[in-house]
Amino acid sequence: MQRLGDFELDGVLGEGGSGTVYAARLGGQACALKVLRADVLAELAGLPAGSAPTPESVGEAIAWRRPLGD
Repeated sequence: MQRLGDFELDGVLGEGGSGTVYAARLGGQACALKVLRADVLAELAGLPAGSAPTPESVGEAIAWRRPLGD
């Protein structure tokens, strides 16, 4: 099983223009985790086109989680 931070990734639910949504688990609870593409994250951070986001430029990573089925 792959991990991303505290999340255990169970598989890909879908992919779209802004990133990939994974079926995941956090503390044993099923959830969906969206991972944004680097260019989308850079745009959200207000960086010039083509810039690579860094933790410093983004400031704070936010994971939105909601139990599957809700």
